[in-house]
Amino acid sequence: MNNKSSPFARIFLPHPDPTDPRVGNYFSEHAFKLALLRSPFVTQHPEKAHFFFMPFSINAMRNHPLLRSESSISDFVAKYVLRISTKFLFWNASGGADHFYVCCHSVGREAASKHITLRNNAIQLTCSSSYFQRLYSAHKDIALPQVWPRHSDEVLNPPNARKRFLHNQYKCWMENRSLRSLRQQLLNLWRNDTSFDIFSGHPSYPYEEGFRRSKYCLHVKGYETYLNLYRNLCMVRKHFKWHADPVSYDAFHMTAYQLWVRRGLHRLVT
Repeated sequence: MNNKSSPFARIFLPHPDPTDPRVGNYFSEHAFKLALLRSPFVTQHPEKAHFFFMPFSINAMRNHPLLRSESSISDFVAKYVLRISTKFLFWNASGGADHFYVCCHSVGREAASKHITLRNNAIQLTCSSSYFQRLYSAHKDIALPQVWPRHSDEVLNPPNARKRFLHNQYKCWMENRSLRSLRQQLLNLWRNDTSFDIFSGHPSYPYEEGFRRSKYCLHVKGYETYLNLYRNLCMVRKHFKWHADPVSYDAFHMTAYQLWVRRGLHRLVT
């Protein structure tokens, strides 16, 4: 796919500007490819490779005048896999189990629908937050952080800076006051209901025990819980950031690690 004059070249080549807002929720798809090409994990000796990347872009296909539809995209991908399986020995050596591709959003998950071996064997890096998505196999596929394009130095606003939650300290105080009232109302309503374990502060038993014997937990907290989530988010944010030149522990390295733990495959032939 080195022929840049091919009408389908842009499907395989890196996006010229993955931070373009029009990329939308397909940003991670392009960011991964760009980071991979600039990482030290690419080899010019395929016999030494642990994995083989299939660089087609679902987003590029969605915007290609000759494709666009889900059916056309899955047809194109099936023909592409057929081509590499007849031209190169590496696909057949593992049945495609050491090959992977990247896709985001629902259209991407349909890409492998018309090639059974690709669907069942190849590793799918997909923007999915659920193990129960159709065509997602939890034992082999990898969830890719779905990130919208934005400036990397954008500061996360703390909860008290978000108009949606708190306009000022007065409103913060009023909300805490109303939550105290709500907690008291719940206590008054359910304190004598034996089907509930109701307590203020820490329970007399370990949390794990409570989770095991409960159907759900109602945690009536206010501003301090928004603030704790914000602090935790600041701590893990680096794992969801993409960089053109990969940085340790960023989204690319976290994804590459998930690939690495799936490397225990022995090829059938060499």
